[in-house]
Amino acid sequence: LLWIERHKGLRSDQQRALVISLQARFEADLTVIENNGYQEVFAGDIERGSPFAVHRHTTSSAKHDELVGLPSVRTHLANRRLLYPCAPDQSPSPGSPPYTQSTFTDIRDAKGDLTVRVDTAGGVLIYETLMVLFSEMDGWVWDPEKGLWKSVKNHDDTTMGQWFAVFGAIKQIS
Repeated sequence: LLWIERHKGLRSDQQRALVISLQARFEADLTVIENNGYQEVFAGDIERGSPFAVHRHTTSSAKHDELVGLPSVRTHLANRRLLYPCAPDQSPSPGSPPYTQSTFTDIRDAKGDLTVRVDTAGGVLIYETLMVLFSEMDGWVWDPEKGLWKSVKNHDDTTMGQWFAVFGAIKQIS
């Protein structure tokens, strides 16, 4: 089971709470976190706050590699190695897909210190996330001048999440 959540504008404490909540919810065998820049600090925070395994993945030039990088996710999808939950009629109408993303509630204690509670019953329908994922995948094109795959979209975060999920699954079985 691979699980990806997509959120915008989360503070780092909300991101941390989400990851730890999802690790516990699914008893994660492995959580893959990018190991570039600030994510190095974030991965360390997750490792200290969670009993579950974390793999720090450095993307570097592998991100554009046709066989093991982001473009490989399209290949897995095309070869039906990846299946995504959705409503039978493919409709994004409210309540169609039974899958949702988490939302967050900030809780302040008597001293005013902030903690975050993860509410797993709320959030955006997964179907919307899939539309973003597929749109981002469509943005990966071959650049013959540079000899590599590149994204022509403004963002590739959801595809990155899918890539990390696939990477984690392969790492677990190898």
